[in-house]
Amino acid sequence: MREKLVAKCYLCAKTAGPLTLEYYLLVSPLVEELEIYGVKIVEKRSGVVAIAPGLTTSGRKILHLIDLLSKGTVTPTSLADIVEDWL
Repeated sequence: MREKLVAKCYLCAKTAGPLTLEYYLLVSPLVEELEIYGVKIVEKRSGVVAIAPGLTTSGRKILHLIDLLSKGTVTPTSLADIVEDWL
């Protein structure tokens, strides 16, 4: 599986202080030239990571999802719930 950093967000949470969130595109081979895409979110200060692999074979759809996640400053803790609603 390959991963590529697509977006990075900085925010200041009232209780947690400053946070840096990184959003990665995950790429895995499926069959021959077909790839399947997923998402990884990393909260840099705490090191908390959430991975949602194998979500779609559409590059356009996964990049749109990552854009929505970063604009909504979705954290690793809530990734699974958001992806479940997205599917």
